[in-house]
Amino acid sequence: MKGDKEHWTRVADQWIAWARLPAHDAFWVYREGLTRFIGEGSGRALEVGCGEGRVARELKALGYRD
Repeated sequence: MKGDKEHWTRVADQWIAWARLPAHDAFWVYREGLTRFIGEGSGRALEVGCGEGRVARELKALGYRD
């Protein structure tokens, strides 16, 4: 596992840049519908996922906090 941590530490910036490119995966297809479904809010939100935080950023943009 030590090699995994070293690898992901080394390539994290590249992975984040790739994950934020529009249209590379399904997130960009369902993003608008997801934000409409969730709607604006002001309460606390917990996003449990695996990734670089794009769903959490959407929640924050809608007014939610952690």
